[in-house]
Amino acid sequence: MTTQHNDHDLEFTGERFLPEVSGQIAFEHLHRYYFAKRLVAGLDVLDVACGEGYGSDIISKAARSVVGVDIAPDAVMHASARYAGDNLRFVEASAASLPFADAQFDAVVSFETIEHHDKHEEMMAEVRRVLKPDGILIISSPNKLHYSIEPGYSNPYHVKELFREEFVALVGRHFRHAALFGQRVVHGSLMVGVDAGSTAVETLKLDRSELTVAGGLARPLYDLLVASDAALPPVSGSLFETTVHGMDPAGFYGVHLPERVNNADRRIGLLESELEAAQLVSLPAASVQAKLDQLIEGQRAAAPETQAKLDQLLEGQRTMAPEVYARLDKRTSDAEEMHAKLNRLLQARETEAILNADIRRLSGDLEAALDRLSAASQRLESVSASHADLESAVRMLETQLEVSHARLQEDETVLSEVRQALAERDAEVRELRNSFSWRSTSWLRALSNVLGGRR
Repeated sequence: MTTQHNDHDLEFTGERFLPEVSGQIAFEHLHRYYFAKRLVAGLDVLDVACGEGYGSDIISKAARSVVGVDIAPDAVMHASARYAGDNLRFVEASAASLPFADAQFDAVVSFETIEHHDKHEEMMAEVRRVLKPDGILIISSPNKLHYSIEPGYSNPYHVKELFREEFVALVGRHFRHAALFGQRVVHGSLMVGVDAGSTAVETLKLDRSELTVAGGLARPLYDLLVASDAALPPVSGSLFETTVHGMDPAGFYGVHLPERVNNADRRIGLLESELEAAQLVSLPAASVQAKLDQLIEGQRAAAPETQAKLDQLLEGQRTMAPEVYARLDKRTSDAEEMHAKLNRLLQARETEAILNADIRRLSGDLEAALDRLSAASQRLESVSASHADLESAVRMLETQLEVSHARLQEDETVLSEVRQALAERDAEVRELRNSFSWRSTSWLRALSNVLGGRR
């Protein structure tokens, strides 16, 4: 596996660790991954919230395969370009929704992830799902009591921090076994047993003349759990070391430390006083140098015996001055850039607010127009229905008229036949009355009428 640089460099925000950064953050982050590396040898590993990718790369040196997951696309792009290997790849995904099959991994690693969101149960359910039944979880979280409450500190990148009891309970709801470790950077003398069975650690804290003893590491900033449904592998605490300012830590603290500390303290005091008095952000280098020269002259007159040391200190300060100014210029430039970004963001938000107001107004107008269109459509449907009913009634009337007309024609034909029959009958009656027989029998009809009236 090789490591290569690329154009997808990430900005150091102070929260997401980059391997180029040194100091306390480096000790904390690197220690966790090197601690996990020993436990995942030969396993298929998922690194949840892998960030820049340095940790996935570290454990890939021992694991059979490693998949790094992060929700930030720029981090995934950076990691994919910087770290290459047949057993290492990176995927963009959320910790609460992992795009992997059930029981796919032997181990899941997730350091300083859970405090950045509030979907804790969802994340743990997903971790449990993608782990094999006997898989192992190695997870860490800031200890809310010692990280935030006691120092009165609020990390703007954290969404939901957990007290140790909450963290242990959360993991315990998903795994039967767990081993708890505390972690923080220390400054002191470490004494550990060498013989088997003598590796337990106590914290001895001397405050003035009062000594307190605590089992394990007192007041850890971070809690780390190794959890599994299967029996846990042997796990021991560890001390992580790396070079400090180019020196091995054993040599850094072990060789002429008091003298170096005193010289460093004097040097820092002079620099701090000069920075505060001269306000290096606004004064030119020549002005600061003149004040330094003036200070040195006064010290020469007051303490001739320190001449050589002061000359040496002055030379060191002169050497450091350009670096200090470069850093200050960089910070000033970064502040100006941040101010410009803030102004652009504010302008964008103002524009967004105006656009949102216009969108709401247009949306209201559109809804009103749609309501009017709907009402008109309903009226049109009603008119169309009435028109159809009218056409149907007209057709019915036309049909009835045609039937009535046909019947009228039939009636006229019958009437004509009746009239003709009546005319023929009238002619027969007239002919009968004019006949001899009718006239000769008239007396019989008169007699019949008389007789009939008597009855």
